[in-house]
Amino acid sequence: MSNHSNIPSDIEPLLARPVAVLGYGVSGQALGGLLARIGADFVFYDTKGRNAVHLFDAAAAAGHSLVLYSPGFAQGHPWLEAARVAGCALMGELEFASRFWRGRLICITGTNGKTTMTELVAAVLNLSGQKALCVGNIGRPLSDIALRPECEGWTAVCETSSFQAESLDKFRADSLIWVNFFNNHLDRHGDAKGYFAVKWKLVERLRGTELVLGESVAAAAERFGYELPDFAQVVGPGDYVPWTMPPDSAFGTRRQAENLLLVRRWWATSGLDTELVRRAAISLTPLPHRLNRIPAPGGVTFWNDSKATNYEACIGALENFDSKVIWIGGGMDRGETPEDLASAVAPRVRLAVLTGQCAPELARCLDLRGVPSICADSLKDAVLAAWQNAQKGENILFSPGHSSHDSFRDYTERGRFFESVVAGLGDPNDHLPKSDEQLSNPQTQS
Repeated sequence: MSNHSNIPSDIEPLLARPVAVLGYGVSGQALGGLLARIGADFVFYDTKGRNAVHLFDAAAAAGHSLVLYSPGFAQGHPWLEAARVAGCALMGELEFASRFWRGRLICITGTNGKTTMTELVAAVLNLSGQKALCVGNIGRPLSDIALRPECEGWTAVCETSSFQAESLDKFRADSLIWVNFFNNHLDRHGDAKGYFAVKWKLVERLRGTELVLGESVAAAAERFGYELPDFAQVVGPGDYVPWTMPPDSAFGTRRQAENLLLVRRWWATSGLDTELVRRAAISLTPLPHRLNRIPAPGGVTFWNDSKATNYEACIGALENFDSKVIWIGGGMDRGETPEDLASAVAPRVRLAVLTGQCAPELARCLDLRGVPSICADSLKDAVLAAWQNAQKGENILFSPGHSSHDSFRDYTERGRFFESVVAGLGDPNDHLPKSDEQLSNPQTQS
């Protein structure tokens, strides 16, 4: 092991033995790269055995002093428990990487919209002449850029999920923008208060006084008994007259237009020209799978909102339509209450086409509210059923409101599959008949 000058004094003794890296995905491989840069030995462990040892147990843990892990490992995972029993020090990817990052660190968190916000903050920084890049939950781990000479002096704008925040200890950020707070990941965090508590760690670990929050965050803090710091700035839709944004921009939807206000407030706090924020927002290319318009045969318009993996994102998508839509929803349950979603979407939905684990119960809840529904065996069947039941000029919104993990690797794979099915619908003259046989026998709920 190299005596690298950048190794923190409390970490260096833990590198006397090889480091265990749990997970061989994007985060795990980035951790491996950082460990290589400091000259540390390490061993990968992954349940799928991809270029890694497939089992981490008590015997394996005994050979390590430090265990690093990807965000996908919940705190109760058996591998983390084995490491604790063996007396190993444990650090999540973001915690470990932050100990080696020497530049400015800005965190963006929230239930919905944080990826777009992360890109916007980086864009406005770069537009102002500063050097910034996006890291974290957006797809490039902080470990990937830590101690890289070419990134020295840059600002890291870090999209931070609750999975990353739950294990933070000595992590410190210079700024925090907490966009919003709604129920999410209750299957991992237990309840809304537990979900809020892991996000609150970012507030507790703020190095400076740059803290901008959405109104829903402030409301949740009060509800759960947390006191906001005096320097916290709470921003809501009534604080500013929103800029008029092009409808096809990344901030063309109502909720994203409101989110834009937080970045404007954060930027103005530094005494900088907010015109740069507007220019950066207009120049930002909309991210895929976030309410993207897809014209289809027969004068029907599909909307791909696969990124809507929770109730609030789905509800927010529906709010953008002036008339009722055909809604394709469903997926894997995350511990939320389907009655809540059914009550919220019912006034905005003419027909619901539902898929996945949650479909039968959600269909029952919608039926009680007078909304007809179809339970489809697959997403492909759902697209066909929605198209067959659509009228010319109608909108078909794919905004699942649930996780994709019962059928797809992630929302991106789900969104791409959805787009491929829409692209294959063919000529409007070939509009498929409404028959159960051609829909792989979906069950209609009346």
